[in-house]
Amino acid sequence: MCYNLLIGPISSSISMTLSKSLDRWDALFFGTLSKADMLTGESCSPRMFRTNHSDSMDLAMMREWLPEVEEEKFGIIAADYTWGQDSAEFFEKTADQLGKSVEVALCPPLGTTDFAPYIAQLNAADIDAPVGLPRSVEAAIAFAPAGRKLWLDPTSGSLVMPSSSNHLVEATEDAMQGVWGNIGYGPEIDTELNNDFVSAWQEEFERLPTENEGQAYNGMQVIFEGVRKADSVEPEAIAEALEGATLETVYGPATMRAEDHQLVIPSFIGQVKAVDSALRPVIEERFPVSIYAGANPACEL
Repeated sequence: MCYNLLIGPISSSISMTLSKSLDRWDALFFGTLSKADMLTGESCSPRMFRTNHSDSMDLAMMREWLPEVEEEKFGIIAADYTWGQDSAEFFEKTADQLGKSVEVALCPPLGTTDFAPYIAQLNAADIDAPVGLPRSVEAAIAFAPAGRKLWLDPTSGSLVMPSSSNHLVEATEDAMQGVWGNIGYGPEIDTELNNDFVSAWQEEFERLPTENEGQAYNGMQVIFEGVRKADSVEPEAIAEALEGATLETVYGPATMRAEDHQLVIPSFIGQVKAVDSALRPVIEERFPVSIYAGANPACEL
């Protein structure tokens, strides 16, 4: 049996690799966690759709949120490759525009697990808060506990991470408590589809869905919406039906942008808090889709 409606990969590099074979496979691919802008930019494909936030959507949200932050002086510790360097540069420029400052920006080599020397440099820079931009799960798990142990007051909530996801919270015990970050999905999103999903999930598994599970469910709903609108399971028909369509999603009605196949959904920022005696990311603020730029001009479908 040949499966031609694909979903699942997390890494943007894997999603990009899959996209190159979609024509040959006569398949569609739906990205639910991959964030690289290239997927809806220079590496976009007529057969690939993204149902989660892109990097540029996350950064647009950060630009809107940063003025609300009391801290003025930041220190950045970022992954030493394009994503980390670009994100650090964006944060620094945004802070400067707001009259805030980045006192130090560090890029530990990929694979670093001992962040003590870098955290010591953050301490020496006399900053108000660190901004952690470790792209890999392994680096984030290593950095968050070290930051708490060596410098950050666990009650301050000043540490900012690019994504305060459930698996990071669970893997770092209480080190992520108070951490702020973008949230791709939360069970508290108040829409009819999400409320029904959360209720059914709790009944089946006796717990709330995680960020990854919620985003995966949303991706599946987009596939089902495409099948219904096309009245077909043929990939080309589904792709045509989805382009420019307004879809019912866990985030509410959302448009699948025809120009680059990006689902345009609101952004969320939140904080890791104790809820029913367990730590988890909790959405604190929602940002409308009006904060985003238009379609990526590098995409040619």
